[in-house]
Amino acid sequence: MNFASPKILGFGDVRLAPVLGLALGWLGWRYVVLGFFSANLIGAILGIILIATKRMRRDQQIPYGIFLALGAALAIFAGPEILDPFQRFL
Repeated sequence: MNFASPKILGFGDVRLAPVLGLALGWLGWRYVVLGFFSANLIGAILGIILIATKRMRRDQQIPYGIFLALGAALAIFAGPEILDPFQRFL
């Protein structure tokens, strides 16, 4: 991602993502998908709230690393409870 547009993501995010992917991959590929999907979902929800309350503008950037860490923590600590209902589909 950093090669496509280096101004969009800081290089710290690019370094953090594979490390978290490897850590979550140890638990299984479903945890990797859950971690990165939840990171995007949490970031989008917070971004929408900040824009709706006029605390940020659409052209301002939010650091993505914190959302990657939150998504990974959610996948690690709440992963089994979140993934169990979808067990028969995966």
